[in-house]
Amino acid sequence: MELVNPIANTDDSTAEVFLEDDRLPALSHWTEQFSRIVNGRYELRGVEVTLQGTLEQCDEALRLVGEGQAAYGFKLVPLSGADKLQWSHTANSQQALDEEEGSAYQRLADAIEAHANDRVSTSVTGPLELSGGRYTLHVRSWLNLTTHSELA
Repeated sequence: MELVNPIANTDDSTAEVFLEDDRLPALSHWTEQFSRIVNGRYELRGVEVTLQGTLEQCDEALRLVGEGQAAYGFKLVPLSGADKLQWSHTANSQQALDEEEGSAYQRLADAIEAHANDRVSTSVTGPLELSGGRYTLHVRSWLNLTTHSELA
């Protein structure tokens, strides 16, 4: 970790962390480290990331594949209300999923289908999970869809 923004987002009850390089965070260690650092005063509900990569359709599922130093490839899944990390202090619960967040995965899948003969890259934001040694990214939003025509 390179830097933690000292000003938390009080609307969402989230903090912004900047990593030293392109590697994904070691999620298995973060909960323990976070608890120790804040002396149990706060709870780490999860980690949301924004990653850029190329999209692939693989066995009826979308995958985001990164390049460079931190080459990664993992499954993209829809975001459900239970997966959302942003918190509402007034309701003392997770913020409700808005329509755009709830449809983000399907809109991305539709965009990929519309460009089936092209290589498509984008920036995807959402909660990142690690289970059984595999990363999964719950799609909350995406930006900057770019298509690259494949040469025949």
